Amino acid sequence: MRYFFTFCFVILSGFFSSKAQMLFNMDLENWTQIKEQGTGNVLYEEPGDMNIWTTLNKLRLLSPAAPVTVTKITGDVHSGNYAAKLTTSMMSTMVVPGLIETGFFDPIKPPNLFQGKPFTDRPTKLRCWFKYLPVGGDSSLIAILLYKYNPATDSQDTIGYAQYISQETVSTYTEKVLTLDYYKPGVSPDSIIIVFASSAGAEENFGNIGSTMFVDDVTLEYTGGIEMPLMPEVTVKTNLSADGNVLSVSTTDYTEKGSFIVYSLDGTEIINNNITGTDFNVGVQNLPVGNYFYTLKNLGKSLFTGKFILTR
Repeated sequence: MRYFFTFCFVILSGFFSSKAQMLFNMDLENWTQIKEQGTGNVLYEEPGDMNIWTTLNKLRLLSPAAPVTVTKITGDVHSGNYAAKLTTSMMSTMVVPGLIETGFFDPIKPPNLFQGKPFTDRPTKLRCWFKYLPVGGDSSLIAILLYKYNPATDSQDTIGYAQYISQETVSTYTEKVLTLDYYKPGVSPDSIIIVFASSAGAEENFGNIGSTMFVDDVTLEYTGGIEMPLMPEVTVKTNLSADGNVLSVSTTDYTEKGSFIVYSLDGTEIINNNITGTDFNVGVQNLPVGNYFYTLKNLGKSLFTGKFILTR
């Protein structure tokens, strides 16, 4: 995987480090239009929260000749309304892959591309549904890297990673599961990089125009099988009462035959309430203070997973 991240540095050298925090609600169901100043013309669309995902579409902020290599599609999706389509193109003599990764791009502040987002968990797996239609001998890339800043060496230590690189044509949506290998037992990371790319060899300027990757329904899986969707179709907000006995839950979509499940951090199910509607309360008065996962399901499908901290 090192060579692909090297490619990102070569294009727009950069790295990201920050105070660690939990990463929530990465969303490919929502897209933001980026418009040209002055004219208002749409330059491209960016997936989800612009502070989470970034793409090489932002090269258009530096040059109008830059291609748009990541687009929102409808219809041809695994579930929900939208999926991401990544297509390899060229900019002058440079291969520009369709690429989505965690991080952000600043067209003004060098080094422009800042990889990774603050993250302190140790998930066991990365899951996604994808298709890949390569041109020639091109390869797709799916990768996840967890790292932690080491002040003694002034460098990033790899805590865990997993990657998938393949020339295989995948013509229908297929689930890909990457199981992370951890190298430092008991050590929590401070950042995470997740990458999807339509041409894995772009750091060597290898990639064929038209190689296309489709990505949908990305989740992180934790111990006990808890899944955290990274492209949720539903947004959930929680609020703990002042006495710490009631968790108020608000969702953006109506849940007809749903359930709200609370887990301990080791994946043990603690609460499983049947729910209907968009707003409801969950009694947590019998739980000890600490950190908990929750999952919102409808008709057995996980819609959203998050965390809450119980204090009193």
